[in-house]
Amino acid sequence: STPIVILRMRNLGSKIAHPSKFLIIISAFSALNTHTPNTNPSVKVLILGGAFGVGLGGLLRTGGDTSHDVAVGSDGTARVTRPLVNLGPDGKSSLDRWVDVISKCAGPAGEQLVSLDETYIVASSDNVHEYVSWSLEGGGVDCMSKQSEKIAIGNIVDNGASSSDPRPGPASDLRFAVDTVLGNQHHVVVIDGHNAPVAGFDLGKLVSCAVSRGKSTLVRVDMDSQSCGADASDFVHLTLAPAAEGSKRYGPHADVLSVVPFPGTESNTNFAVGCAMFLRSETVSLLPRFFTEVGDLEPARESLGRFLAWVASRTRLTACAVPNGVAFPLTTENDLATANKFYAFYADQQSKALGEICPKNRPAPKQSSNESTLRMQMLADRFAAIDKRRGSVKTHAMKAALDLDMLLPLFFEKIKKESEGDENDHSGFTVIGPDGKETRPLPFRFRDADAWNSSKNKPKQHPCYVTTQNVSFGKAPTIADMPQRWHGVRGEFTSKFTGGNYADSGLVVGNLKSKVHASLDGE
Repeated sequence: STPIVILRMRNLGSKIAHPSKFLIIISAFSALNTHTPNTNPSVKVLILGGAFGVGLGGLLRTGGDTSHDVAVGSDGTARVTRPLVNLGPDGKSSLDRWVDVISKCAGPAGEQLVSLDETYIVASSDNVHEYVSWSLEGGGVDCMSKQSEKIAIGNIVDNGASSSDPRPGPASDLRFAVDTVLGNQHHVVVIDGHNAPVAGFDLGKLVSCAVSRGKSTLVRVDMDSQSCGADASDFVHLTLAPAAEGSKRYGPHADVLSVVPFPGTESNTNFAVGCAMFLRSETVSLLPRFFTEVGDLEPARESLGRFLAWVASRTRLTACAVPNGVAFPLTTENDLATANKFYAFYADQQSKALGEICPKNRPAPKQSSNESTLRMQMLADRFAAIDKRRGSVKTHAMKAALDLDMLLPLFFEKIKKESEGDENDHSGFTVIGPDGKETRPLPFRFRDADAWNSSKNKPKQHPCYVTTQNVSFGKAPTIADMPQRWHGVRGEFTSKFTGGNYADSGLVVGNLKSKVHASLDGE
């Protein structure tokens, strides 16, 4: 609609030499704004699921794995649709987990940013029927009352490729979806369905960052702590602008300086592109020009990374650190085993945290009188007000106990100990001590006295002021100082959230001390 312009017309006619020209200008301004383009394009989601899965299918078939469904084509080629592989104790696939992430994609005020109605899946001719069957069975939605919130069959598109054809690649799948169902006038959230996200993947953070900053935004991962065991050459690497000139720190939203897709040699950056990205409509509209200029996109798996590198040289991209923005690749047998172990590990940690924070068998408080009942009600109202203002204490405690910045290092440390064998882990067996009683073997730190780090540069004390501490503990330990028995379980420090800081909620009944004069105490 044409905007209405209100002008203050007092004494205006007497000051304009040619009022007729002024009216022409107003009419032209009105006509110009009649054709204002849509400045608020919608956000659509595209899940890439068109990979053939021939490599993984061949590995599973050769290894005799029967826990996953391996399809065999008419030509005898084995393949696996990786987004539909069941993972973890709950049996959810990568696609099921992405549906959960999309359905919980909300902004800072709780508003829904994307919807499953505007979510599409790109499939190949070989696996499109598998996605259709998945949608008919529920589409990743567990609750029957929410079956309408699944990805509909009409949102599953077939790119027309089969395993007998060359792999189109993710960039070609993106262009195919834009040309057929998405259009180039909408923002697109692109998700790699061949990676399984961890619980709590905050897709809303990515969308909010891209919309507020007005740039196409990528989820960034730290190769040192968030690679999930994958090789560095399997990522699209990023060079980011530091928070300040000369600084080695990077802000939560850093500008992308360059993009290197799948480097064959060791990269000098620790950041890479994650499994999700927000492409604004201006970037999506550049796809035809990219294919015209670049031409050959072999190898196909690098096509999306090359598109990002091409875009980064012409416009500005942003890399956003997303909470829990980690996903496990599903390329090899080892990747599947690692993902299965992590989801089992996470479920175990979640169960332990629930048992510690919200115990089921907590005894009910005794109510001996009306006075105690009133006091309990007052305390309950007070705690409810605090929860409303600051959030639930139990929710914060659960979030801290399941913090992936803490759980991921613990998980990979556990995996490493399982693969290499931990000589300090003797929780499963005991030995018989000299007295005939069961005891646990001594950890390594107690077996060799020479392994203790005794400082060689400690200051010497004055001979007239020698302390007993220096006499008793200033010498290096010997084998006689080492314990002969050990009854510990693991002997490690706690590594998880055990509760909040102590806060005194009692009444203050003392007199206030004046900082001016003692006669003013209590006022």
